[in-house]
Amino acid sequence: MNKDRKVSLEFACKNLKPNLKSIIGILFVITIDPELCRKLKILYADISEVGTCGKDEAEILFTTHTIFRIDNIEALPEADRLYEIQITLVGDQDNDFSKLTASIREEAHSKASPGQDNRECEALTEHLNVYAKKMVPIAILTTK
Repeated sequence: MNKDRKVSLEFACKNLKPNLKSIIGILFVITIDPELCRKLKILYADISEVGTCGKDEAEILFTTHTIFRIDNIEALPEADRLYEIQITLVGDQDNDFSKLTASIREEAHSKASPGQDNRECEALTEHLNVYAKKMVPIAILTTK
């Protein structure tokens, strides 16, 4: 993930091959509140000085399981099949996230039967893999 929008856009556009129409580019614009991160002990690191691509990359690294809210999705004019997704780091204390996970748990438990979970999980995994192969994720970061 890179903090420089220009670098991120160049990388995204460079990786959109005209002959591969199934590939799309995603530019994630990530907003974080450093105070919220301190309060909830959400870790992220500026690895610009240790990144493998040089200081111009301005890299940020997030821990796994970091939770973001999707704020907006729009097509970008810079290239065909290039989209910007604006997300905000929220943490697991977020009210909307708590409601969503409770609803998913309730639905999963109410539909559970032997063997069904595996079939549904396999179908979902296959579906996600199809879409994951079509994305070239790129990110930039803003702070409050």
